[in-house]
Amino acid sequence: INYQCIIKTYHLMPLEIKLYKTGSVEELILTCDETFSRDNDNQLVCNSLVQKMAYDSKVSDTYRLDISFPEEYNDEDYSELVDYIDIDIRSWQNIE
Repeated sequence: INYQCIIKTYHLMPLEIKLYKTGSVEELILTCDETFSRDNDNQLVCNSLVQKMAYDSKVSDTYRLDISFPEEYNDEDYSELVDYIDIDIRSWQNIE
């Protein structure tokens, strides 16, 4: 199968959101930041590269999500400014 991780978030502060594929080697697969586009609902939508899994091997992909908030923004003015961070995984059969 092919699959892709999509992070959708609505926030108005400078969060650093990173998605790592873990295992024998840790790999940063997505940094969700303002270089990605916002949709009509002002959600930041970040797409990872397409990942592949073979049908004939028993493999589990494991991920870690890191969210950092810069200390200089640790102020009451920023409270309750993150509405959500959603992670979607879309998959489809690879027929190559």
